[in-house]
Amino acid sequence: MQFRSLRTRLLIFAFTGIAVSLIVTGLGLSALFDRHLSRRIGAELDTFLAQIAGNLLITRDSALEMPVDPADPRFDKIFSGLYWQVINEKSGTIMRSVSLWDDALALPDDNPAVSVIHEHRLKGPAGENLLVHERRLVLESSGKTIPVRIAVAIDSAELTELKSDFLAETMAALGMLGALLFVGLWFQVRIGLSPLDRLRDGVAGIRAGRTRQLGGGQPEEVQPLIDEINFLIEAKENEAERARNRAGDLAHGLKTPLTVLAGDIRRLRELGQNEIASDIENVSNMMRRHVERQLAKARRRHDALGRETLDVAAATDRLVATMARLPGAGHIDIDVSIAPGTKSEMTGDDFNDIAGNLIENAIRAANSRIRISVSRGSADEVRRFMVEDDGPGVPAEKIDAILQRGQRLDEKSGGAGLGLAIVSDILEEYDTALEAGASPLGGLKIGFPLPADAGTQSLSVHHSLTMTK
Repeated sequence: MQFRSLRTRLLIFAFTGIAVSLIVTGLGLSALFDRHLSRRIGAELDTFLAQIAGNLLITRDSALEMPVDPADPRFDKIFSGLYWQVINEKSGTIMRSVSLWDDALALPDDNPAVSVIHEHRLKGPAGENLLVHERRLVLESSGKTIPVRIAVAIDSAELTELKSDFLAETMAALGMLGALLFVGLWFQVRIGLSPLDRLRDGVAGIRAGRTRQLGGGQPEEVQPLIDEINFLIEAKENEAERARNRAGDLAHGLKTPLTVLAGDIRRLRELGQNEIASDIENVSNMMRRHVERQLAKARRRHDALGRETLDVAAATDRLVATMARLPGAGHIDIDVSIAPGTKSEMTGDDFNDIAGNLIENAIRAANSRIRISVSRGSADEVRRFMVEDDGPGVPAEKIDAILQRGQRLDEKSGGAGLGLAIVSDILEEYDTALEAGASPLGGLKIGFPLPADAGTQSLSVHHSLTMTK
């Protein structure tokens, strides 16, 4: 399984490393404790062997006696798990602790070396597993010698229980340590990756037009990336500027020949060559639209780096005031219904090109009234800029056709306006498109969703502007 999140990968690797390390540490500590406990118990059994050997005496009749028993109360409790016994190899008699009662330790039938401690694993009188330390000695007294085998045994279940308790407590402590380490690593990863979060926010700010470049002061591992991104942004801006200049120069270079053609068209009409003049005028208008379309593109950025927060209400008011100066506008009442402070992440030039064309087309089609509004749709929360008129409208079957790239609303007017092609181009850069339908005013209702619509007031403000010649 692949994780796309770098933070998730780091946390998983850290958690795995901590878990494996703590498990290995716990097992290692348990093994060390086992070795230490075994040595400690072995030393205790050897001490009992030494005590028993030091207390053994040979009586006059060559028997053994032990005036003082080893000092451990478990020897006096039946089947307590701690036992001792002494075998007189000469007579075969056995001395034993009270804890053995009338049983005996079944020592192996071997011939251990004298004074060497041997270790055995035997079954005890109660069926328990015993750890046995045995030592063979030869006692001498008044010319008498008696070989003896001294054995001390302890129930190994106590050792197993101690090991289990130690392992459980150790794992619990290591678990708490692991949790603390993981929390610390989580903060470490979060703080360590915070420069990437700031980098993401910075790129988002550039896309939104709030900043032009990424800020510095980042860690040395991230700063080279920031420098390269800033360099690419600057190079892209320079390249876009050169492209805009070239497009503008080309478009302006074509305007003079088009002006000459316009003069030739007038002379042809004066000479009565109306059909030829109309054909040339249609071609000239087509060329003029393409020129103006390229000029409009040259004014725009071709990426998202130049977007800004636009005041839609204020920009619309400026557009309406400009449209009042259009020749032949007539007496048209424009009703603007846009809440103050309505914002959108668009450049002013893009909005002017889009809204200007829609309003201009509405003026050509309207009889006496235009309504411009920004409202939310019924099925979503997206705000839409809409322009409506009370003109003849567009048949329902042709609405889809006028929304296609390159179509115009003013084909019968003979004008050389940009039409809807440039509007579609601009909206495509914002990942949106025109929407159209019938208006309650009787004509066409056309508009577009406002890109990255910001929160605005819910109050609508209406005002009218009467346009005169």
